[in-house]
Amino acid sequence: LADHRGVGQGLAEKLRDSGDACTLVFPGERYAAIDEQSFRVDPGEPEDFHRLFREMGIERDGLHGVVHCWSLDAVQGESIAVDLEQVNQEGCGSALHLIQALGQSSVEEPPSLWLVTEGAVGLARMEGGTEARNPHPAQAPLWGMGKVIALEHPELRCVRLDLDSEDGGNEGPLLFEEIRAEIEEDQIAFCRGGRYVPRLVRYQRRIAEESTPLFAAESSYLITGGLGALGLLIAEWMVEEKGVGHLALIGRREPDEVAKERLQKLAETGAEVRVVQADVAVAEQVGRMVAEIEGSLPPVRGVIHAAGMLDDGVLASQTWERFSRVMAPKVQGAWNLHRQTQHWSLDFFALFSSVAALLGSSGQSNHAAGNAFLDALASYRRSQGLAGLSINWGGWSEIGEAALREADEWMQKRGVRSIEPRQGLQVLEQLLSQSAAQVGVVPIDWNLFSTERSLPLFFSRFQASAAQGGGSRAGFREQLDGIPADEQRDYLVAHVQAQLARVLGLDVPEAIEVQQGFFDLGMDSLTSIELRNQLQESLGSSLPATLLFKYPTIEKLVDFLATEILALESEPVSDEEVAEPESSTLEEVEQFSEEELAELIDEEFEALKPGDE
Repeated sequence: LADHRGVGQGLAEKLRDSGDACTLVFPGERYAAIDEQSFRVDPGEPEDFHRLFREMGIERDGLHGVVHCWSLDAVQGESIAVDLEQVNQEGCGSALHLIQALGQSSVEEPPSLWLVTEGAVGLARMEGGTEARNPHPAQAPLWGMGKVIALEHPELRCVRLDLDSEDGGNEGPLLFEEIRAEIEEDQIAFCRGGRYVPRLVRYQRRIAEESTPLFAAESSYLITGGLGALGLLIAEWMVEEKGVGHLALIGRREPDEVAKERLQKLAETGAEVRVVQADVAVAEQVGRMVAEIEGSLPPVRGVIHAAGMLDDGVLASQTWERFSRVMAPKVQGAWNLHRQTQHWSLDFFALFSSVAALLGSSGQSNHAAGNAFLDALASYRRSQGLAGLSINWGGWSEIGEAALREADEWMQKRGVRSIEPRQGLQVLEQLLSQSAAQVGVVPIDWNLFSTERSLPLFFSRFQASAAQGGGSRAGFREQLDGIPADEQRDYLVAHVQAQLARVLGLDVPEAIEVQQGFFDLGMDSLTSIELRNQLQESLGSSLPATLLFKYPTIEKLVDFLATEILALESEPVSDEEVAEPESSTLEEVEQFSEEELAELIDEEFEALKPGDE
């Protein structure tokens, strides 16, 4: 997917010189076949990507890889404000439609995917913490989305490559070398001739005992998302424990009855609490909000941007409308605050990001993308001499919408714990007085976290202490090959039972009946993708997206894996004849997009749930 700056074309020249066939696809207002080796596609039109792959004939000729360079066309610097929606669609929107089109295709071997950005991540010098380069926040959402692509679609081997704006003219050869290299790294950034990879490390700094008080009674403090459960908790903490005398709480809607009661209690303390109704994603409303606050409250000394919303869904079932709606308060909202409060003298400008942007989170590609923008914006503000801190929070227990999400249960099963409110407030106070631009705050059981999947090198600093349990799953194929042929199928059954139990949180794997439907056990679209991915990893083979729809019991799934994937010689798990699905039905299923497939699976789940009798 070639940009208009020439980076993609430079890469194409190198690939063609080496003997590869390369098709250039440019973003445009409508679909067009320019010539046999170049096309134009509307990033916001899903059908254009399906048509592109049909006309390219990838099911006949195969597809080795896709290099996504469209984000490189993003306008840099302060002027990105007017182009954020278009930038997001050409970046994340096109990537979403690309993933869905690849899922529909029947290409024999899934292609590799490279997402190319420029300045998506900030690089800090080791000494002093100053930025080694100015990040471009508009580039960051695709980088964050890539972390979820890597989780939901490991068969694509998604690699993120972040270029240096000072590398003008050398990007094509640089990308060519990275694409040709056999590397394990999946996140790489280039800066001033250096090649950098990220590593998750423990945050070591602590607040000094003699530090200057962070809050002043005579100053004002602003909280977006201030009428939500987390915003109100922070407001109460500021007033009741930190002596704050003036607060501006921003919300899109009028406070509900619970919020009104809590606001009344705050007013009874003597603090001045002003509620301002505004959608921070709309620049004009932010302008009116700033003017109202400046005309009615003492100078603002601190900003906390906690506004956000959730609309989870795996990539196969996402739509750009849902995706962009979640991104708006994070991307446009944070940028509007940044632009219209730069004249304020702030002690802190704290952006409440999410662990989804740091670690990735299946089913939350939109959330990860939006919060990655916050992470980059904090670094960008630091590079401009402004206050900036992005905190990648895990879920807070018993607070807000996040407490209700099914994905929270999914994270809990994988060792990612919730933050107790009192603990979270203590950490917040510490971080607001520190110099770091980005810090993740999340309790993790690393032993459990590491057994759920093979961790990328990003987690290497934690793998030594969490190595327990990782080896047996990774070596399943070798173990299977080493046992007698007449025992292999039973061993495979036990393995599938164990993986299914892990995904669904069941305690006794061997108690799962081989003829019991996965849907009856509580599987949904998110866990079906996870089971497929775990089996892909342990078997070392690519598996179709329709796997669990075609083979919805352990018995049927093991028969398929044993005969079609592993070529085992032993007898089937059951002596009963298993009816084959009608070929016409399977052909129809193969033609579904991943979105249609996910919807169909969810319909099956609903149909198979017990009634209200």
